[in-house]
Amino acid sequence: MSLTRRLRGLIGTALIWSGIGAAVGIPAFFAVFHPWTYASVNLSRAVQLFAKWEVASLIWGFATGVSFGLIVMALERTRGWGALSRRRLTAWGALAGGIFPALLSIRPLQSGSSPVYFGLIIGASALVGAAWARASFAIARRAPHDTPPGILPRDSAETLRRPSTGARTPHASETL
Repeated sequence: MSLTRRLRGLIGTALIWSGIGAAVGIPAFFAVFHPWTYASVNLSRAVQLFAKWEVASLIWGFATGVSFGLIVMALERTRGWGALSRRRLTAWGALAGGIFPALLSIRPLQSGSSPVYFGLIIGASALVGAAWARASFAIARRAPHDTPPGILPRDSAETLRRPSTGARTPHASETL
């Protein structure tokens, strides 16, 4: 596979995962900060906090997506789509999900912060990364491969043209 296709896949994965990170960030914000308790007092502060939280969620999702893409590119480059297993990709997703918060927690842990708190964050992030990897793999398996956008593979086009009675319509190359 060419370097251009790999980079395009890496950027696409990172952008998709950043969107998912932002989507996950919305309920997480409300669960952590309970903005309804102080929004009536200071609405602009609640909006600013939400915006910062969403930017952090985007960055977290992007970094996790880049980590996942790099891990898969490095460790699975010799395997085709047929040889990739859900278990391995789920493990790579968990690893990618845990790398970013683990790197961010090095400095606070050196200054004496609670390792339990950061362990919970790393574990939750790893679980989310594993779930995203599993979902990404399921979606990617459904997509037609090596087909330009907008063109159906021959089998799919024939299936669409077949009558619903179950009778098979011969392809033009099969008739003499």
